Amino acid sequence: MEVQINDVDLLTITPAVTIDYDAENDWICVTWTGNHSKESALVFTKEIEAALRKENCRKILNINENFYLSWQEAPVWAIKNWFPRLFILGCTSFAWVLSPRFSSGPVFTEVFKTQTPFLQAMVFTDEETASAWLNEN
Repeated sequence: MEVQINDVDLLTITPAVTIDYDAENDWICVTWTGNHSKESALVFTKEIEAALRKENCRKILNINENFYLSWQEAPVWAIKNWFPRLFILGCTSFAWVLSPRFSSGPVFTEVFKTQTPFLQAMVFTDEETASAWLNEN
């Protein structure tokens, strides 16, 4: 079900993930909530890809502030498998806002710094800084 509020189109609304298109900023905003496994994360990455195709934009704001994931290989998987697909769909900038509960923040930061050949990806600790970075890129 798609709903529009102001300049935001809500594309996917579930208790686990909300995906919307922010027309003012021209990006997909993904807000993760709760505990996720590798399997659930993979299901929702397909939803994010569908949103990117539908809206034909170049940027993703990925908010994980209320997110729990025990899948330690997630950053490496994202760079090797998911980011190339996002790039093919036209994504050039990806801002990843880490959960304060996420113990692998330094791992994400280091992996993204050294291994993002397909698109610009940065890790942030707050949504405001991530949004500012996306607006500059």
